[in-house]
Amino acid sequence: MFRVCNCLFIILNIFSLLFALVSIIYTLHFHINGASDCQRTLKTPLMVVGILFSVVSLVGLIGTLCKVTFLLGIYSFIAFLWIVGLIAFTFFVLLVTRDGDHSHWLKGQFANGRNWNNIQSCMVYTHACSSLGTNADLLAQDFYKRKLFPIESGCCKPPIYCGFEYKNATFWVMPESGPEVPDSDCTTWSNEQDKLCYGCKSCKVGVLASIRSQWRAFSELMCVQIVLVNIIYCISCCTRKNIQSDNSVYYRVNTILAIFNCVTLLTGLVIMGLGLYIFARGGATGCDKALQNPLIIVGAAITAISLLGLIGSCCRVNFALTLYSILLFLLLLCLIGFAVFAILVTNESVGKAFSKTKIMDFHNWLRDNLADQKHWNDMKSCAVQTKICQDNNHKKLSDIQSGCCQPPVSCGFESNNATFWNRPKTRVAVKYSGDCIAWSNQQDTLCFNCESCKAAYVVTSRKEWGQLAIANTCFIAFTIIFYSIACCARSNNKKDSHHRYRGKATWFCFWQVVVRKQFLDNQTRFYLFSLKPRPQTQYLLRDGFDLLYFRNCFPL
Repeated sequence: MFRVCNCLFIILNIFSLLFALVSIIYTLHFHINGASDCQRTLKTPLMVVGILFSVVSLVGLIGTLCKVTFLLGIYSFIAFLWIVGLIAFTFFVLLVTRDGDHSHWLKGQFANGRNWNNIQSCMVYTHACSSLGTNADLLAQDFYKRKLFPIESGCCKPPIYCGFEYKNATFWVMPESGPEVPDSDCTTWSNEQDKLCYGCKSCKVGVLASIRSQWRAFSELMCVQIVLVNIIYCISCCTRKNIQSDNSVYYRVNTILAIFNCVTLLTGLVIMGLGLYIFARGGATGCDKALQNPLIIVGAAITAISLLGLIGSCCRVNFALTLYSILLFLLLLCLIGFAVFAILVTNESVGKAFSKTKIMDFHNWLRDNLADQKHWNDMKSCAVQTKICQDNNHKKLSDIQSGCCQPPVSCGFESNNATFWNRPKTRVAVKYSGDCIAWSNQQDTLCFNCESCKAAYVVTSRKEWGQLAIANTCFIAFTIIFYSIACCARSNNKKDSHHRYRGKATWFCFWQVVVRKQFLDNQTRFYLFSLKPRPQTQYLLRDGFDLLYFRNCFPL
């Protein structure tokens, strides 16, 4: 029976683990689909924060569920360092924002060089001034009465002292005589919506003022976070003390199994999250759609199996471990079957030998499946969308680039560049084959309809399947190891069940008072008298009755 402190600690770490997974998936989305300048600034911090939170949360969960005080000690130490870091960062924020908009550190970091170019690009990308132009009929006197944010005031309109004529919020006309004040901001202003006053000094002042106010608000949020981390630190210490006082029997093999399943659970959630993201996005490419269902199915299967292993090893539920062992055994059979099949379809000599048995044409299986019209159309669409021929300028070409991104050498075409070839004016000694006719200089066609392209995909697939067969052998070895560990953990749980009455965390005990009566015909009858005996209470019994005490325990 877990204590309240332990349960609260587990809930907090589950929430932090979910937050970490969302951060990692969001960063992977940036990496796969590309990112704007604004998003690129978030990519590295999000990935680092996601990985750190994942590791720390897993350490806390494994330490609590598997009763490993060493891991909880590491967790408490990390929480202490986190508190120190938050306090130091809060003081740093207060120091760099105390001088207002003129802080030298803020100017050096945000108003100069490469960082400022990124900020400008980000403001253009997010249309920072679009909110000003929502009301095109707004009069000048009404516009001047509006309360603008620092960025809107500095970046979205020219300075008032320039004397420009107001047309609308983001369109101003310079006087024929020029600006009233010879200032660089007046000449920098442009009515183009992707320029405006983003290059003005007033824009830098507005950005610095906005950053200062946001950092001030962030410092207040950091104070709240310091309090929360202190609470988590106290809870982790309380949990560690509870586990140290628990005398239940536990084995290292259960801990190893729990750690392995935590890692696979995290992997399964990330894989399933990517599949669900592709499904939810709707506008996925053909390549993405080909991965969607396998990612969801594989991720859900890994997550379900890992949860069974975690529940069985940490909570000592033998039924869950038995089911986990059965699923691992079935997975082992599937991996062995796939490894044998991959060897048959990728090894020419073995494939030809088994094809003679008339069971299946293993030797030509890859070619027949890849050349199938439906599959080949999907592969062509994927190759076009991924722009596989963009890197065709390299001297060393892959098999696919050689077969799909240029016409066959036998056609005698003249090269203008890597993906643009001219047919010879005279067809002397050149007999056009199907691939020569199929070639097109259109970048979405090229030689994707050529037989040489199909042959290149077959060769590449055979190589990749051969490598996959080798990796599959490693997976088989790991699965056998953890199948053995699962069987050992199940055996430990059975042994541990004989000692559970010692631990208050898993067994509930109570006393019964029973009255016994011995009759003359040697028959004995028992009567339940009380569930909670009171030693101070005097029980009045008639002659021939005995008072018995029984201690009953049952697992929770």
